[in-house]
Amino acid sequence: MKIVRRDIGDVTILDLEGKIVMGDDDLHEEIEKLKREDRLKVVLNLASLTYADSDGFGEILRAWRNIAGARQTRGRLKLLRPHGQIRLDPHGQMADVVTMTKLFTVLETYENEQGAIASFADPSHAADW
Repeated sequence: MKIVRRDIGDVTILDLEGKIVMGDDDLHEEIEKLKREDRLKVVLNLASLTYADSDGFGEILRAWRNIAGARQTRGRLKLLRPHGQIRLDPHGQMADVVTMTKLFTVLETYENEQGAIASFADPSHAADW
């Protein structure tokens, strides 16, 4: 998986490209780096993510937990463009991954970058736990 980092003000956008699978620690390492830099407002852009196995989705949830738990829950992580067309197996099976994994019940999701960034300024979008 390739990760492209973009900082927009105090928000960091991580563009995830390619596959996220078991044994891929790139996302975890990037999240740890952001925590050390005290950059705790994070958007994961999934628009270019083409494949994720169950461990890959586990890594996304692990990233959310690591950021949300940082610094007395000041940290927040949101998903951008979880388009639902991620291949879940090497045979090309497609699924609505956001619905299937129920990520929408845990993570805030946005279809446009401006909305995701603006949501960090809205206190009603604060972390719940």
